[in-house]
Amino acid sequence: MTNTKIGILSSIPLLMSFLVAFMIDQGWITNYVWIAQLSMDTVGIATRLGLLLTGIMLTGIMLINWYRHQIEATLHTAHDESANNHKLFVQRLDHEIKNPLTILNLGVVNLLNHQDLGDTEIKSLERMQTQVQRLRQLVRDLRALTDLEDFELERSSVDLRSVMEHVIESVTLNQNIPPNINLTVQQVPWALGYIVGDADLLSIAFINLLNNAVKFTLDRGNIEVKLTDNSQFAIIEIADTGIGIPQPEVERVFEELYRASNAGRIHGSGMGLSLVRRIVQLHEGNITIHSREGYGTSVVIQLPLATRA
Repeated sequence: MTNTKIGILSSIPLLMSFLVAFMIDQGWITNYVWIAQLSMDTVGIATRLGLLLTGIMLTGIMLINWYRHQIEATLHTAHDESANNHKLFVQRLDHEIKNPLTILNLGVVNLLNHQDLGDTEIKSLERMQTQVQRLRQLVRDLRALTDLEDFELERSSVDLRSVMEHVIESVTLNQNIPPNINLTVQQVPWALGYIVGDADLLSIAFINLLNNAVKFTLDRGNIEVKLTDNSQFAIIEIADTGIGIPQPEVERVFEELYRASNAGRIHGSGMGLSLVRRIVQLHEGNITIHSREGYGTSVVIQLPLATRA
């Protein structure tokens, strides 16, 4: 509560006592009352009572505000301690698990190089290698998300059209998008307004979204990327005709490690969308997701424009 509000509330009884005094002065109320057979000045009673109530209210409001500030400070300290503990845990996890996973992966690779393996052994080793890679990616994503908690954004002018072109090129080359999945890009014919931010972080966010679209889109599906802007925001939409997300789970997919119940055996760490949302928040933007199970998913990112290019 602000000091102005405190002053207004605490002065109400005193103002009321002044009102009583004014009414007495106008002759609307008798100037003397009888209390316990004693004649007393009504103006004096009203003024003293008003001062007393004002003091009580002012003291009470100040105590409430002090108590509220103490609670907020305690919660803030607890939040900071929790964030620091979480960061230390992830750092230890990264340190402790990195070397064992590297050794496991190297051992699997060496075994796969043997010439006398049967199909069953090869498939088992390949599944093991996939799980090792999945764990390595999970730890990397956890570390990246944790590092972003107190990350100071490197701010420069970002051309989103150029960033998206490089992202699409990277995903197309690395993901080897099946030829029966149609990827289209729609851009407004005018120059997009530029934003102020970190082009590398935005690339990570867009790559995560496109990778998801590729992973969850079925044969003969479509992936569509749209770039546009309005007077305030650059708008990036990535939509697919994939398996979609069950409606009750749409908001939960932003949680760390959460994967939709219909994701099945499609590989993933459950960290991608958490990472994307954090990057968008660092750029003071917002992200929304719309999905229908069996039809597809649309993710829309809005990033505040600087000035028109």
